[in-house]
Amino acid sequence: MSAAPSGPTVRAEQKDNACVREYAGCYRFTTREERDALAAVYRSRGPSVRCPLLNYFMPIMKLVDKTRVGAKVRKMYDKPMSPYQRLMAYPKLPDAVRAELTRRYQSYNPVVLQREVNAALRALIVHTQQVGTVSPLPVVQVS
Repeated sequence: MSAAPSGPTVRAEQKDNACVREYAGCYRFTTREERDALAAVYRSRGPSVRCPLLNYFMPIMKLVDKTRVGAKVRKMYDKPMSPYQRLMAYPKLPDAVRAELTRRYQSYNPVVLQREVNAALRALIVHTQQVGTVSPLPVVQVS
């Protein structure tokens, strides 16, 4: 039996999975058209930008400290900031990268981005209802 993987990469992948399920639900999409429609949800304004709505505008609370007091675990979180804000607060960020990120941030409108995501989700739902290929995945509880 091998040990379960750990580290920041595993937690990032878990977070990505949660984002996908939050938007698209726990379904198995089996056709190429469904895959393309799901990809459109995250593409939103160009192939190189994964999801500007999440990266530039959605705040995330980062775990700063976790201490055990008897049977209880006390967690301390940093103030909520978007990944963009966290990068901009990093003092060693090169000026060229900072300028490019600022240019991209200023080009985005969160309302328009949300509308694009909603339109892509509607297209995905309409397609899956027409084809009838969507089947719910079993929900697995991890304790």
